[in-house]
Amino acid sequence: MGPRTYWSEWFKERKHFVLEIALGKSYLSYEPERLKKLVESLKDFDLSMHSMTTCLFSNSNNIINEAQQKMLIAEMKIANLIGAKELIFHMPVDIEIQKIENYAKKFFKTANHFSNNFNVNLILENNSKGSFSKEEDFTYFLEKIADINLCLDIGHLNRANYLYKIDINNFVKKLNNKIVHTHIHNNYGKSDSHNSLENGNFNYQKYLPLLKNVKKHIIETDNYKDAITTIKILDFLK
Repeated sequence: MGPRTYWSEWFKERKHFVLEIALGKSYLSYEPERLKKLVESLKDFDLSMHSMTTCLFSNSNNIINEAQQKMLIAEMKIANLIGAKELIFHMPVDIEIQKIENYAKKFFKTANHFSNNFNVNLILENNSKGSFSKEEDFTYFLEKIADINLCLDIGHLNRANYLYKIDINNFVKKLNNKIVHTHIHNNYGKSDSHNSLENGNFNYQKYLPLLKNVKKHIIETDNYKDAITTIKILDFLK
């Protein structure tokens, strides 16, 4: 866990390092030999990765859709090579899942096969707006498409609540048993501003203790100072 900027400073403060690599921003090489060289330097980290895919099924060009899907599978291989245990991904914000149900079901059957082979947990994260920002999209996905685990981004949930007045109690209650990963930051709903945990109106004191199956909290604040503040709050909540 750590801030999104000046993250190297974080290591001076922590004895146990949990790190999520955002592939879209990390410039991580896809060359197998270069990846293998990273293994030794990353051996002390509890790693996860965040997919750089953005339009798994929503692009009007099927070639791009297929490329995105193949990229997600390739990212699982990369995660396996560097020892990352989880790959976090998003569904598109503009997708109507019912319209691509059969196509998506077939793809995620293949994806889960690779997930098992590579020993990488494929985890779906909630969006801050549009599709997959509300509980019903996840319930439909889990029942009709694929039974996979979830990442709850509480900042995204708070932004979605501002936009749609969703029932956060219902969201957490219905999906709680599938939530194994979180992204921790706060905001006041008007934007996804990635503030420290106390700098926003998401009721973290109420909801975070309810998440009994979470294995990793990943701090996604925008700076080092906010990350330190947030970890102190999380330590206090334990």
